[in-house]
Amino acid sequence: MKRKRAAGAVGQLRELRKALKANDADSVVTILRSYRAAHGAAWQRELLLSGIWPDPTPKPNLRESCGRLLAGYAGLVQVEDCALAELQEFLHTECAWLLAFSSLQLLQERLEELSVISDASATAERLLAFLESQALIVEKLIARKAGGGFLNLADGLRSTMSGPFGGLRSSPYAAMENNVESVELSIRYLLRRSDSFALPQTKPMISPYGDPELLRLLSYAAAWRQYQDLWANWKYGFLQLHSHDSRWLLIDHARRAWV
Repeated sequence: MKRKRAAGAVGQLRELRKALKANDADSVVTILRSYRAAHGAAWQRELLLSGIWPDPTPKPNLRESCGRLLAGYAGLVQVEDCALAELQEFLHTECAWLLAFSSLQLLQERLEELSVISDASATAERLLAFLESQALIVEKLIARKAGGGFLNLADGLRSTMSGPFGGLRSSPYAAMENNVESVELSIRYLLRRSDSFALPQTKPMISPYGDPELLRLLSYAAAWRQYQDLWANWKYGFLQLHSHDSRWLLIDHARRAWV
């Protein structure tokens, strides 16, 4: 019985994707009605986890694709007696998606304004040099902290940094991990928009330090990752949307903190 239900859901999702791609509004509404009837109160969560909501990373026609899903839901509301909780759940997902999408779209526009992305090979080399120098700094810090003895790497390097929302616990390892992920994302971006890519062999490299544009590139990459994580955390149920002082806040209900 469960296998038949799962197979039926897969078939419905396949047909829904086809209808959305073809912009077949009537079929979208019909399939949504059937999916809702089959999955009960959890139908929107199941639909979200299935990937029908597209990843908010800016792509051609992405807003139009999402708009077709919104139109389909509007059509569903017209023919079905949807509870207020259902409407709120859908609107909250829409708000979270639009927040991530519009923020990533703005970041993409800012990235295209940077002059360092015009020479992908040279910029990638400078990013790797930055990463190497940061790794050496962390190694020296570990050696100094250890002093020839035992060092608990999980806690021995942690420190509390002041911030606008109180003390933040961090460590060089966390900073290094953040740098690695930001450099990786930056290089992937450079590779994707470059026709040819080869690390320069003869040109003297410009230092990665003291360059505000390179710093902005890394900052944008870090922000990009945060907005992707924000959508993923919403998708898998780790965040909730709440209204406060005429603003919408995403709340991490496990840590009772807003992000």
